Amino acid sequence: MRAIDDIATDIREHIECGYSYYFSVEDANGNSIKIRVSDHSANRQNNSDTIKTLSFVAQRTAQRKSGYNRMINEWAVLDNGLTDTYEELEDILAYELGY
Repeated sequence: MRAIDDIATDIREHIECGYSYYFSVEDANGNSIKIRVSDHSANRQNNSDTIKTLSFVAQRTAQRKSGYNRMINEWAVLDNGLTDTYEELEDILAYELGY
C-alpha cells in the first residue's frame, strides 16, 4: 500500500505533463483503484464500469454527459495546489481510499 503523500506527489509531478498518465493503488480494503492524471477531462474511452477511477486534471474540458459513468470521480488541480473543490490532494486521497 502506497503512502498518501507518495501518491499525491506522483499526481503533482504529472499534472502538467501534456498527456494522460495512469497508475493503480490499493484502497484500505485491498481493492484496486485507478488513478488518472491528465491535462484534460476523462471521456468515455477512459472509463470502466468495474474499476473505480480517481481522475485529476489540469483543466476541465467540455464532455458530453455520456462520457462519464458512476465509477469515475474527477477534480481539477488549481495552480495553488488545491482542487476545484478547495481540498488538498492528500485529503481527497485519504477519503477516497479509506485511509
